[in-house]
Amino acid sequence: ARRRGWRQIGETKMNKSSSRSHCLFTLKVHAKKVVDSTGAVMECMGKLHLVDLAGSEAAKSAGNEDAKVERERKNINQSLLTLGRVISALKENNTNQRIPYRDSKLTRLLQESLGGRCKTVIIATVSPSVLSVEETISTLNYAQAAHGIQNKPVATSYLKVGGADRPATAGGNTNANGANVQDWNQMECRLTYLQTELDEAQAALSRKHQEQQRIVDRAEEAEAERDRYHHELTLSQEEVEREQSRVRALAGRLSETLCEVEKRDCVIGARKNTEASLTGEALALASTLRAALSEGGRYHAALEAHAAEQQKV
Repeated sequence: ARRRGWRQIGETKMNKSSSRSHCLFTLKVHAKKVVDSTGAVMECMGKLHLVDLAGSEAAKSAGNEDAKVERERKNINQSLLTLGRVISALKENNTNQRIPYRDSKLTRLLQESLGGRCKTVIIATVSPSVLSVEETISTLNYAQAAHGIQNKPVATSYLKVGGADRPATAGGNTNANGANVQDWNQMECRLTYLQTELDEAQAALSRKHQEQQRIVDRAEEAEAERDRYHHELTLSQEEVEREQSRVRALAGRLSETLCEVEKRDCVIGARKNTEASLTGEALALASTLRAALSEGGRYHAALEAHAAEQQKV
């Protein structure tokens, strides 16, 4: 609670309790542990930084004409601007580019947390108000840029054997008891690196296996599709051959039908000619018969008249 009183706050148009400076709380941890009966001691050291960043302020939005507040606003914006340049430089990952850690006290204190050997967590606080949408977008862009930084956390641990006063070195030294002292930190880094490489290799192998399985599945699907198309093609060819056979049979039947039609036309034509000649002969016979009947009538009338005269005589 006493340390909380050191945090400087002030009232602006945008915030009633606005932070007037960045707040940094650092907790250092130093632990020792005896690992065996020979007096070997494992020393672990670490730091925990809790940082409360003051938000950037625009003069028009904050609206305070006090010279002290204006100076605080400039200092806050300057340190945040430097922090933004550091984040942008780290995100680009250009080895030839200078990282401006020393341009601000804030970035100098947080050098290990930004692209260094520490684990870093960023909590971005935004406002749900529609009036603060620009500040919300700016905060989210800031956090997104910081999210792209790749840190390489390293555990700061040392193994001391036989009460050695200094930590082990990478090459290994021999103390008064003739014990071989090795750098435990180097060993842990190496082990972590190898474990990371193993995890990445296993993940890559798993991805390759999954990709290969997908390719095999696609190949099997393609083969099944090919077999199905081949079967359909065979059926279609057989259907075409059957249709062609039917067409040839129909063509033969059509040819036979045409021959029969021609023969029937010839028979019908001959029959028509015969009927015409018979009709002409019948008409001639009918005319002759009518003439004979007329002649017979005259002869009959003459006979009747002759018979009547004979009776009178």
